[in-house]
Amino acid sequence: MPLAGLNNSTGSIVTAAPALKTTYTVTGINAACNNSISRAFVSIDVVSLPTLITSGNATVCIGSSTTLTATGANAYTWIPSQGLSSRTNAIVTASPSLTITYIVTGSNGGCNNSAMVKVSVSPLPTVNISVGHNVTINRGETFP
Repeated sequence: MPLAGLNNSTGSIVTAAPALKTTYTVTGINAACNNSISRAFVSIDVVSLPTLITSGNATVCIGSSTTLTATGANAYTWIPSQGLSSRTNAIVTASPSLTITYIVTGSNGGCNNSAMVKVSVSPLPTVNISVGHNVTINRGETFP
């Protein structure tokens, strides 16, 4: 019965938080039954948090898209789903209509970690043309 990672070595409720996979031996003694002894084994697997790496923040013009990627986990969930091609792929296409921050959550066997990716949406440029005099176009035509 290793004591590493246990909050207490006696009692009916013990919290275990080992750093590595550990098998604990649990021994119970019942004084009412002539000190009978019972043993059980509890094995705890330790799964580390996924380390998420994303493609980083992006800027697009309104009506355009960008590719967002996440690595470091076995499964992914992106929220919100607004403007995304998928909510559950490692690689998604984002086509938002407004600036938005997406949160991607990566999972490794029940352990989750999250990262944020901001996609800024820039408006299309406005072009103003003003003509103060006649402009000659090919073939001698004029533009008033």
